[in-house]
Amino acid sequence: MMTHRLLIGLLALSVVFATSACSEEDEESTPDAGPSVDADSDTDADEQSDADEPDDDVGGDIGADDVGDADTGGELGDLTHSLGYTFETYELESGGETTPCVQWDLDNDEPLYVNSVTMNNEGGFHHSNWYIVPNDHFGEQYDDGYFECADRGWNEQTAAITGTVLFAQSTQAYTETQQFPEGVVTKIPPNHMVVADLHFLNTSSQDLETRMRLELGLKHPSLVDTVATPFQLIYTDLDIPPQAESRFETDCDVADHAGALMDSTDGTFDDLEIYYVLPHYHDLGNHFDLHVYGGPNDGEELFELTGFNAEANGQTFNPPADLSGAKGLSFSCGFDNPRDESVGWGIGDQEMCTMLGFSNAEAIFRSGVDDGETDNIETDDDGIIRKSGPCDSLVVPRSEGQSMPTEDELEAQLYIPDSGTEDEFSPDQECQDTTDLAQPLREATLSNIQEDILEVGCTFSACHGSSGAGAGLSLSGDDLHDELMNHDVLTPTDLPLVEPGDADGSWLYKVISECEPESDLGPVAFMPRNSPTLMEPELVAMVRDWIDDGAEDN
Repeated sequence: MMTHRLLIGLLALSVVFATSACSEEDEESTPDAGPSVDADSDTDADEQSDADEPDDDVGGDIGADDVGDADTGGELGDLTHSLGYTFETYELESGGETTPCVQWDLDNDEPLYVNSVTMNNEGGFHHSNWYIVPNDHFGEQYDDGYFECADRGWNEQTAAITGTVLFAQSTQAYTETQQFPEGVVTKIPPNHMVVADLHFLNTSSQDLETRMRLELGLKHPSLVDTVATPFQLIYTDLDIPPQAESRFETDCDVADHAGALMDSTDGTFDDLEIYYVLPHYHDLGNHFDLHVYGGPNDGEELFELTGFNAEANGQTFNPPADLSGAKGLSFSCGFDNPRDESVGWGIGDQEMCTMLGFSNAEAIFRSGVDDGETDNIETDDDGIIRKSGPCDSLVVPRSEGQSMPTEDELEAQLYIPDSGTEDEFSPDQECQDTTDLAQPLREATLSNIQEDILEVGCTFSACHGSSGAGAGLSLSGDDLHDELMNHDVLTPTDLPLVEPGDADGSWLYKVISECEPESDLGPVAFMPRNSPTLMEPELVAMVRDWIDDGAEDN
């Protein structure tokens, strides 16, 4: 019998750990990137990826732009409020990378019920994981702000169990909203604080000063129907074969492990609903799917993501995904490994296969395939190597603080602590095409371009590095010049990537100098991807002058 080696210590949701800083050449490098929505959902996939504008259909009446707006609830007064906090400026050197923690003490004497979380930042926030923990979690009180995680003994595993998970930021997202359906909330018990571990990465050639603001969409207790509980799906036994496509898949009979902790009888769930999911893999990942396992809807697709796009890929289910009568969930991760060596589980240039979700369960569950448990390997008709193993589940009760509102709370005014800040900002900066008058930062040679632009903005553990090569374009090898001269552009355009002597006739220059580079099918995203503006004009001018001067191998 398979032992329960999925320890409580692994409950920390690694959904956003060590993902790739990515700038992609073409839209085609991430085909069908938006998650599909199940047939019962009225939430459009594009709305989920454009999470800066929560849709009322998913309960999103409070967002980053709604501070101070609230519904009126008669004698109860305001029923909604947006509580925001802007963290102090963080400075990063060019190419700088660091992983501090940050704290926001909510100073709340009463519970808070959070229906949405909106994150805005000004760049450099590669990813972040956010938790709710008691304000005495570190044994003593500290001022709000950044700190070295190890100095206070910060541990995500402990935080996920003693408190709860609040929010996870997708890779490099500048604006993102985690939105629950109406009536569904995360609960912040009295005297709790927000703590996050952050991954900063400055992929530009300039030093960076950046900020982040977090907005909590609060609901009056009378509007609360469900206090959501986090869960995790995870496949850690990764041994991704070289020079091949592969899939790692499993069926998780969660109900069999859950028993009374999750209202499961006869090996199926009596009443299980899922409200939100967010998948995670790195730049070798090209697929994630989630299906119902067992019961009348066995095999029903709940979620699918194709390609790697370094964007927000969370999905809200409205109405909730109903798993009543099901045994659990099936999921799989796919990878395309162009390297000469196998890739395993880990950060940096390794991979991950995991999903964060929120449900109505009374217990936290973590289900997946642990190290050494893969027991079946076969190759399908398409040449994809498929690996699978038995799914084990660990189910533990959620913290006692995650309870429904009391009668006193229902009858009282909406409680709003004084811990918020009003210094709002928008990360959206107006994009302007690079002027022809821009002067190059320094001599326009290929070696200078590689050092000032490609190494920090395009190839750092990223899509156009030796491991990823998004759209088939690698910008980190010894044959960089040949790669640029001979690369076939995947975007539908008649322009070559580089036309020596003609920058305006080169697709490379167009995608870094124009806010809406025009392809045969219309405008596409500029590069670097996931940046609010173009590169500094003096950097773009280097590429322009290098091409106009003949695009030599210098």
